[in-house]
Amino acid sequence: MTPGFEHLDAELEPEPASLVEQGVRFGRELGQRGGKTEGRPADKAFRDSLFDDS
Repeated sequence: MTPGFEHLDAELEPEPASLVEQGVRFGRELGQRGGKTEGRPADKAFRDSLFDDS
């Protein structure tokens, strides 16, 4: 581009977002699209099975 138009060049080619920023943006968009549902409570048998060493 010709000299003196650096501010326009910055608008045409925005700096790439970091991986963290992309992840945050993805999470927000996913939360907005998704339906709000209640989670099912985990019973004692399920919780104990997570730590079963046998």
